[in-house]
Amino acid sequence: MKYIFRIFVFIIVCLVINRCLTANDNSVNKKVIFYAPTKSPFKHNVGINFSVEMTNWFIDPSIKYSQPLQRKYTYERLVKISKDFKLIRIYSFLIAGWEQTGTMSAEGYALARLAKQDKNVEAVVATSNNIEWYMSASNVQMFVDTLQNKFGSAISQVKTILIGNEINANGYNSGQVSVIMSNFRTALATNSLNIPVSVSFNNLPVQSGDTLSDNLVGAVANGWDTVWNNNKPFVFIDPYPDAAGINNAAGIYKWQYNVTKYYQTLYPSLQIFIGETGAEGSTSDIRTVVIIDSIFLQLNAQYDSIKKTVPTFIFEAVNEPLKGTALPNQQYMGIYNDTSSPKSTNIKLKSGIKLPTWLK
Repeated sequence: MKYIFRIFVFIIVCLVINRCLTANDNSVNKKVIFYAPTKSPFKHNVGINFSVEMTNWFIDPSIKYSQPLQRKYTYERLVKISKDFKLIRIYSFLIAGWEQTGTMSAEGYALARLAKQDKNVEAVVATSNNIEWYMSASNVQMFVDTLQNKFGSAISQVKTILIGNEINANGYNSGQVSVIMSNFRTALATNSLNIPVSVSFNNLPVQSGDTLSDNLVGAVANGWDTVWNNNKPFVFIDPYPDAAGINNAAGIYKWQYNVTKYYQTLYPSLQIFIGETGAEGSTSDIRTVVIIDSIFLQLNAQYDSIKKTVPTFIFEAVNEPLKGTALPNQQYMGIYNDTSSPKSTNIKLKSGIKLPTWLK
């Protein structure tokens, strides 16, 4: 009896120690390793990246030169997608190259309209990669004014503004990021808005040696307004399962874990979120389903452990066949089937994709 009791006590002690170790380093059971967020602006754990301008229907002759129709059919698609995903990211709120006109992109129009009709929708909006335009304080003020005007009563649902996209791959230097961050801090404060401003990277290193990345991250961390996200800065990385060193869905979050560990040696409060991941390299819808489901399995394990996940945006809502066949293939990355006809908005999840039950 004593022997059995000692074994029982030993097992309990081991379980307690394991639980403490897991809590301390944010790794979880089920062989899932990740760095959990300490503070996130999002209520929803997982978001969707939404873009339609590389679809066949968007350049259909019947609507190619009709902005109202492009907006109408973009909005109708987003409404259906929002039944599953309440956290939505778009890549340029204003039309790239035409920022000075204050004209919203089709996705910007759709997201602003949707947010006003659904209080549960959370928006992440980006600037274009028109670096010089956003270096001007007056231009950034115009961007913020337009954002506030178009979202109207739903402006509090805008949870993050992103400067460009994958800034380390699109010509930004740390000085430019610092200026743009400063412009946004001023403009948002002028309008009494508390919206975090951040950036995304195609990826970040897990150890020192990438001076460009370190300097760009520093520009964001040092330019962070203390009122944003309880002074808990974050940046996004875009690790895909097919990337070297990542290799599978579990590798996405192991990489995120190690990137966080490295950058917290430089900026202890910095968090690393996932701005894009999905079925890059997939050559068919069937293969896409397998990859997406493997990512959701990782997110399920995270949620089962701590009732939240690393904020993660799935790339993407619908296929973009106009991207061509350059490697890695990005034509089949959508998780919804779309139609080639603008007027037909019969959006449905690709057969076999299993969304987490806790997603909304």
